[in-house]
Amino acid sequence: MGQALVRGLEKDNWDVAKTSRPDARAFDAGTMAAFLDDVEPDVVFNTWAYTQVDKAEDEPVDARRINVVLPATSTSWIVLLAMSASTPIWFHI
Repeated sequence: MGQALVRGLEKDNWDVAKTSRPDARAFDAGTMAAFLDDVEPDVVFNTWAYTQVDKAEDEPVDARRINVVLPATSTSWIVLLAMSASTPIWFHI
Protein backbone atom coordinates (compact mmCIF):
# COMPACT_ATOMS: atom_id res chain seq x y z
CA MET A 1 0.00 0.00 0.00
CA GLY A 2 2.77 2.41 0.91
CA GLN A 3 4.54 1.97 -2.41
CA ALA A 4 1.33 2.64 -4.34
CA LEU A 5 0.67 5.73 -2.21
CA VAL A 6 4.19 7.04 -2.87
CA ARG A 7 3.80 6.49 -6.64
CA GLY A 8 0.46 8.32 -6.64
CA LEU A 9 1.74 11.24 -4.60
CA GLU A 10 4.90 11.59 -6.70
CA LYS A 11 2.78 11.45 -9.86
CA ASP A 12 0.84 14.43 -8.45
CA ASN A 13 4.17 16.22 -7.81
CA TRP A 14 4.25 15.80 -4.02
CA ASP A 15 7.69 15.95 -2.42
CA VAL A 16 7.79 12.52 -0.74
CA ALA A 17 10.19 11.34 1.98
CA LYS A 18 9.61 7.62 2.20
CA THR A 19 10.94 5.09 4.66
CA SER A 20 11.47 1.36 4.55
CA ARG A 21 9.67 -1.23 6.64
CA PRO A 22 9.75 -0.47 10.35
CA ASP A 23 12.66 -1.72 12.40
CA ALA A 24 13.78 -0.94 15.94
CA ARG A 25 14.40 2.72 15.00
CA ALA A 26 10.69 3.17 14.28
CA PHE A 27 9.95 2.66 17.96
CA ASP A 28 12.57 5.14 19.16
CA ALA A 29 11.01 8.54 19.76
CA GLY A 30 14.36 10.34 19.40
CA THR A 31 15.11 8.76 16.04
CA MET A 32 11.65 9.50 14.70
CA ALA A 33 11.70 13.06 16.07
CA ALA A 34 15.04 13.67 14.35
CA PHE A 35 13.65 12.28 11.09
CA LEU A 36 10.53 14.45 11.32
CA ASP A 37 12.60 17.53 12.25
CA ASP A 38 14.84 16.89 9.23
CA VAL A 39 12.00 16.31 6.77
CA GLU A 40 9.56 18.90 8.21
CA PRO A 41 6.48 17.20 6.74
CA ASP A 42 3.12 18.84 6.24
CA VAL A 43 1.45 15.42 6.10
CA VAL A 44 2.49 12.00 7.43
CA PHE A 45 0.95 8.78 6.11
CA ASN A 46 1.69 5.73 8.23
CA THR A 47 1.20 2.67 6.03
CA TRP A 48 3.39 0.35 8.09
CA ALA A 49 1.46 -2.81 8.88
CA TYR A 50 2.00 -6.49 9.50
CA THR A 51 -0.23 -7.82 6.75
CA GLN A 52 0.79 -11.47 6.35
CA VAL A 53 -2.20 -12.98 8.14
CA ASP A 54 -0.94 -16.55 8.41
CA LYS A 55 2.48 -15.42 9.58
CA ALA A 56 0.89 -12.97 12.02
CA GLU A 57 -0.92 -15.87 13.67
CA ASP A 58 2.45 -17.57 14.15
CA GLU A 59 4.16 -14.35 15.27
CA PRO A 60 1.49 -12.50 17.27
CA VAL A 61 4.00 -10.42 19.27
CA ASP A 62 5.59 -8.99 16.11
CA ALA A 63 2.19 -8.41 14.49
CA ARG A 64 0.89 -6.58 17.56
CA ARG A 65 4.06 -4.51 17.81
CA ILE A 66 3.66 -3.23 14.24
CA ASN A 67 -0.15 -2.99 14.08
CA VAL A 68 -0.97 -1.75 17.61
CA VAL A 69 2.09 -0.51 19.47
CA LEU A 70 3.62 1.53 16.64
CA PRO A 71 0.43 3.52 15.86
CA ALA A 72 -0.09 4.16 19.58
CA THR A 73 3.53 5.26 19.95
CA SER A 74 3.33 7.56 16.97
CA THR A 75 0.18 9.11 18.42
CA SER A 76 2.28 10.25 21.39
CA TRP A 77 4.70 11.83 18.91
CA ILE A 78 1.81 13.78 17.44
CA VAL A 79 1.10 15.22 20.88
CA LEU A 80 4.76 16.24 21.21
CA LEU A 81 4.75 17.75 17.73
CA ALA A 82 1.58 19.65 18.55
CA MET A 83 3.61 21.55 21.11
CA SER A 84 5.99 22.73 18.39
CA ALA A 85 5.40 25.27 15.65
CA SER A 86 5.14 22.67 12.90
CA THR A 87 2.45 20.07 13.40
CA PRO A 88 1.94 17.74 10.42
CA ILE A 89 -1.38 16.15 9.60
CA TRP A 90 -1.05 12.44 10.47
CA PHE A 91 -2.89 9.54 8.84
CA HIS A 92 -2.72 5.87 9.88
CA ILE A 93 -3.79 3.80 6.88
